[in-house]
Amino acid sequence: MFFQIDPKHYEHFQPQMKSMFELRYRVFCERLGWVPGENQMERDHFDDLSPSYLIKQEADGKVSACVRLLPSTGANMLRDTFPELLSGKDCPAEESIMESSRFAVDTALLKSRGDTELSKTTYELFLSMIEFGLGRGLTQIITVTDLRMERLVKRANWPYERLGEPQKQLDGGKVVKAVALAVEISDRARKAVGEKSELHNPILFQPVLERRSFAEMKTAS
Repeated sequence: MFFQIDPKHYEHFQPQMKSMFELRYRVFCERLGWVPGENQMERDHFDDLSPSYLIKQEADGKVSACVRLLPSTGANMLRDTFPELLSGKDCPAEESIMESSRFAVDTALLKSRGDTELSKTTYELFLSMIEFGLGRGLTQIITVTDLRMERLVKRANWPYERLGEPQKQLDGGKVVKAVALAVEISDRARKAVGEKSELHNPILFQPVLERRSFAEMKTAS
């Protein structure tokens, strides 16, 4: 089950948020070695800025995928931590744009279920971001990622643009090329990724898409 956790509902989702921070620890501290973490959880100062979270909760209550979303008009990772990825341009800052970060999936759990489960969950997380964005009236989500993830976005047929040229970054002791992207939030994007993944039904629990039905969206160009 995928659902969003907004700041006003944090108190109702404490177990899920703890499990999310534990997943982020396994991904960003243990596997990637980006940050040290604390008490088997990964959390940074951007989590103090009242972000929204999208998570996938398993039947046992644990979180197997997540992403964090912050307004582009305030502090965010692209503007404040990786401005060099903008190639000298200003970071987008509009009410209709948010930033995603801490995109994580539990690769060990999902791979144990078969070769396709990891890919499916990645697509589901992409689609949940688009559905979230449509519900908020967004036009784009900006993000800092690497070339491997950019290839996944391209493979998903999710329209996007680079905000700057790729730059070498140190990633867990390895040098990788990081890049800033702006992915499109639109009915067209939802249809394209849905058709590529064969996931046509809403992903987010109690979907936030209120402007039109999914049946109408499928026929939108």
